[in-house]
Amino acid sequence: MLYPPVEIHGRQFVDGALRRTMHASLAFDEGIDLFFGINPLVPVDASQAQHSDGRRTRRLASGGLPMVLSQTFRTLLQSRVQVGMQRHAQQYSDIDQIVFEPSPNDGDMFFTNAFSYGARADVCDFAYSATLTDLRTRFDELAPILARHGLTLRRDLLEDPDHRLDTSLRAAPRRITDAAERLRRALDDVDATLKKRGVA
Repeated sequence: MLYPPVEIHGRQFVDGALRRTMHASLAFDEGIDLFFGINPLVPVDASQAQHSDGRRTRRLASGGLPMVLSQTFRTLLQSRVQVGMQRHAQQYSDIDQIVFEPSPNDGDMFFTNAFSYGARADVCDFAYSATLTDLRTRFDELAPILARHGLTLRRDLLEDPDHRLDTSLRAAPRRITDAAERLRRALDDVDATLKKRGVA
């Protein structure tokens, strides 16, 4: 369930989840003003979960020890994320935090090995569709937070039943010139400097 240790310059490195589930403070300490977190491993609610084909999720105990251990591991990770983000909300009260997680009712995501290379296309499709659903459900909550940072949610895409990952990837990207990108970075630097000096 974890990646094996890897040796780099004579030192063994292990999966970061062994110590901390979401290392958000690394970003917070750099002076950001908006944080997006992703926690892909959440426990499934077997009493409510179903698959995209309509099948109900079977009892987890019927999957044996591996299924029970997976649920236990996911519960532990989600709990650590929640405790950590609550602590960060107090310590970094000036930073907006948005965390995305799969729905506990999503049987497809729970029973798909997220670490499987062969399942990568299915995982991406699941994640994209689930994120659209989450954004649609939380629209009224997230829209004002994003607006504070000059960002908007496109309700037309969120409510389009035919919008999927493959159609999104085929869409022509919006052209951002080098000059516009340099201006955006410069304005971000000015804004950060003003905030440090208490002007903004």
